[in-house]
Formats: sequence, C-alpha cells, structure tokens
Amino acid sequence: MRPVSVLFVLLGIALLVVAVVYATTEARYLPVFFPGYDTAITRAHLKHAVAAVLLGLGCLVLAWFSTGPRSARQQH
Repeated sequence: MRPVSVLFVLLGIALLVVAVVYATTEARYLPVFFPGYDTAITRAHLKHAVAAVLLGLGCLVLAWFSTGPRSARQQH
C-alpha cells in the first residue's frame, strides 16, 4: 500500500470519528478545539457532522483510487 493511501485512510477514519462526535454531542460539550464549540448552544452541529462525513468518505474514495494498478509507463 502506498504511503499516500495510508494517509488518506487515516484521515478518512479520523473525519468519520469527528462526524460521530459532532452528531452525538451538544455544542457546549464539544472539545474546546472543535469549531462550533459554544457554551450557549444546546443542540448538536448536524451540518458540521454532514460535512465531516462527506470529507471522510471523500478521503476513503481517494485512498481506494490511489491503490489502483500503476500505468504501463510507471511499471518500467
């Protein structure tokens, strides 16, 4: 597996975990370093969760495509 593929897989998994955190946690209980942390908001950031899911899936698709066979020129 190519190093860039591993990077995309790890980033995709991390973004999916972030999406779960955004979807299941109220904004006031998010970690302080997360965008959207606010002690006055009592709802979850579902738009942030959807964005993180889409980016995570995009990274996993890129990892999948980067593991494809090399072209004939690169094999020599």
